[in-house]
Amino acid sequence: MRRDLQHAGRALVRSPGYALAVILTLALGIGGTTAVTSVLRSVLLEPLPYAPNNRVMALAERDSLGTLRALSYPTFQDWHTATRSFEHLAFVRGLGSVLRTELGAERVTAAFVTEDFFGALPGRAHLGRTLRPDEFQPGAPSAVVLTYRLWQRRFGGDPDAIGRTIRLDQSTPVVVGVMTADFGYPPWAELLAPISMIAADPALTQRGLHADSRVVGRLRIGADSAAAARELSAIAARVAQAYPAESGGYRAAALEPVSVEVIGTVGPQLRLLTIAAVLVLMIASVNIANLSLARANVRSRELALRTALGAGRGALLRLLAAESVLLGLAGAGLGLLGAVWCTDALRAAGQSVLPRVAEVTVDWRVLVAAATVSVALVVILGLLPVVWSASGDLVSRLKESAAGATGPQRRRIRSWLVIAEFALALVLLVGSGLLVRSLLNLQRVDPGFDVDRLLAVPIAPPSPRYDDPSRALALYRAALDAVAAEPGVEAAALTNHVPLTGSGILTRLETDGPPRGKGPPEVLYRVVNEDYFTTAGIPLLQGRGFSAEDVASPGDAVLVNQALARRWWPDGSAIGRRVTVFKSAQGRPDFGEPVPGTVVGVVGDVRHYGVEIEPVPEIYLPYTVSVWPRMALLVRVRGDAGVTRQLTSVLSRLEPDLPLVGAGFPGGIQPVDEILGEGLAYRRLIAGLLGAFAVPALLLAGLGIYAITAYLVTQRTGEIAIRLALGSTPGAVLGLMLRQGVRLAAIGVALGFAAAVALTRLIRAELFDVSPTDPLTLLSAGVVLVAIGAIATFLPARRATGISPMQALRSE
Repeated sequence: MRRDLQHAGRALVRSPGYALAVILTLALGIGGTTAVTSVLRSVLLEPLPYAPNNRVMALAERDSLGTLRALSYPTFQDWHTATRSFEHLAFVRGLGSVLRTELGAERVTAAFVTEDFFGALPGRAHLGRTLRPDEFQPGAPSAVVLTYRLWQRRFGGDPDAIGRTIRLDQSTPVVVGVMTADFGYPPWAELLAPISMIAADPALTQRGLHADSRVVGRLRIGADSAAAARELSAIAARVAQAYPAESGGYRAAALEPVSVEVIGTVGPQLRLLTIAAVLVLMIASVNIANLSLARANVRSRELALRTALGAGRGALLRLLAAESVLLGLAGAGLGLLGAVWCTDALRAAGQSVLPRVAEVTVDWRVLVAAATVSVALVVILGLLPVVWSASGDLVSRLKESAAGATGPQRRRIRSWLVIAEFALALVLLVGSGLLVRSLLNLQRVDPGFDVDRLLAVPIAPPSPRYDDPSRALALYRAALDAVAAEPGVEAAALTNHVPLTGSGILTRLETDGPPRGKGPPEVLYRVVNEDYFTTAGIPLLQGRGFSAEDVASPGDAVLVNQALARRWWPDGSAIGRRVTVFKSAQGRPDFGEPVPGTVVGVVGDVRHYGVEIEPVPEIYLPYTVSVWPRMALLVRVRGDAGVTRQLTSVLSRLEPDLPLVGAGFPGGIQPVDEILGEGLAYRRLIAGLLGAFAVPALLLAGLGIYAITAYLVTQRTGEIAIRLALGSTPGAVLGLMLRQGVRLAAIGVALGFAAAVALTRLIRAELFDVSPTDPLTLLSAGVVLVAIGAIATFLPARRATGISPMQALRSE
């Protein structure tokens, strides 16, 4: 065996092209498949460590139309008292809180939880401990638990953070623990604290407040989720009957595993990428088969000579097995490095867009399985020459090899393998092309306002100094005046929610008639100043905008967007219509008070929740009507890169405790075009990854047709020489070879069209403004593949036509 390995090594060194092609093909297939399948397993298939077996459920209220909403705290208390289906039922109140350290003030999202939280989600601490029951009692010393990412980002991963006292809003809690990196619920939380710390929060007494909360419960052993939903629905119906004004028709309960919220909508895309990885592995396998078949023909004469000189079948099998094992091990080793590198790259690329990304590691089971299958394929195919040597007598095989002939059956097999490669590659190319076109279409969508040179600046007044609405209002005016006076600022305006950040709160709209179509009569509640629409670049379509007098001494003037006007008054003008909405500033004592108004203007639609989501009805009021606890400035700048530091400095002088040091909005100042880019980041990742699989697929397909053409040209050298000697031109011979190669590519493309039309329907939900059977994408992919086939055929064919006929015939 040692001698055979030495012979095998020398043989592969003499054929570096073949050896390198097989090794790289194996590495591409093994590395890509392992990396993507590892992400799929870590994100989707592995149960949440703190919520295994789907026993931990997220709860919500549901109305007759199937619309879901979060529970208010009083409603949660009613459910908690009456239910018998859950071991633990916990409420989570999410609040933007100001964290102050030596690095400055930053707004973080805190999850204030009830005592049952760590019973429902029994996560373990990476350092320290979780919250104890006594720390939930009124008057207990304040304690918080940090998430792993906040500990790393804000405390530098310092173990001495445990026991440190921090400033969180106006409290000074002690850090008692850091959760593990894989603890991710709620997904938006950066620290966990007892709900007793916010006992004065009006939201805990307002039954009509349903925003920024979660209810999570662990089912009792043996309890059925459907039965639990029926029990909770009966409780919800009783609560709705007791409080009809706050129920709004929400008389049922909805349950779903918390994994649904944690994972979100990434499942279909990751499965799509796994299919793409498997296609690349299939293409790699087909390519190896084709290369092995071609090499088997070339080695037929060598094996016949060895047999004639006395070598037995066992010796030949050992020799070929040694070559195959060397190739397989080299390819698997390179594939291992590729899998580790690709997994690290995927983890880095998906840091801000993939859930559970910290848990992504190389799946060694998949790696071993892919390497075993690939190495076994190389070994089996490598032994084919000995299998074929059993057929036919030795003399005929020596003559056939000497003539350079190849059996028609083997030629057909290799041709169909090339066709299969092109068909599989076309499916990948069409899929990636559709996703890229969708991304380009999204980038061309008008968000409804001008994002160029626009900054989002958070203004979060520290509590309790600014809990009085009049003090907060004074701070907003001062901040607006200070920022507008800066030399690099063109315009500035105030708003309660910045477009594209996903922030918003609904209010009920009452008017002279019901809305058109199905759905609740709810609209987004926006408060702005008079300069908001000109600063943001939102067009005024009808009527007038807010005046300075409307804001300074608010009357009944309100503005609506085009979507609201179309839904409520599709057959007439919205101007002059009387409406009533309800104040929706959380934590304010006037929450829920009616606000009568008259529509004085209609403005353009803004895609507040993302460019792929259609605009929703919105109503705009002067920000002085309902003073929001937190606001934001939209600032149009002149392009000076130093404006951000300039604004941070001027606002810090105005109020040192304003949170302005975070990496992005709302923790710090952020360009709005970056917010837009973050909204498209996940689509960019998926399109880029699918494209990253399509490129190797194209290379492998091109390599396959190049290999078969090169071997075919080598075997037909004598034929080509005779054609040239008898008067045929090099161009004619080149055309003959090109037609053969292009025909294989064209057949593969035709078969790939049928497969692509069937399979691309699976990604319909991921497409935007493009059909799964888009003719332009299909045609472009087909042209690219046929062109690759032509180039891969042209190179060896062009080399063959340059051979001297006499030299070729003499070599025969």
